[in-house]
Amino acid sequence: MRYSLIAAALFSLGVGTLLRSTAASVTAALTVLLPGILSFIRLHWVESLVSYLPLPASSALLTTGAAHTQGAYLSTQASLIVMAAYAVVPIAVAAVTLHRRDA
Repeated sequence: MRYSLIAAALFSLGVGTLLRSTAASVTAALTVLLPGILSFIRLHWVESLVSYLPLPASSALLTTGAAHTQGAYLSTQASLIVMAAYAVVPIAVAAVTLHRRDA
């Protein structure tokens, strides 16, 4: 559970560094980190997209074997890759843009 919280904190830090606006950063982080908002939309592509958001991926990571999360099956390895990507990609992009903007 703590790994998903660390990944969420790193994602929020990366988004906050990229956007440089408190309101936009909080809105973007909550939209991505809370899939309950998107679960009300009953389109097939939205349901498959929700399964690759951090919260369902972390629940698949915490269960044993493949878990059915919001319309798609994620294995333990796939959920680990999804969580790592949500942690690493925003931090890497934010580091590059911060270096370019404030160099």
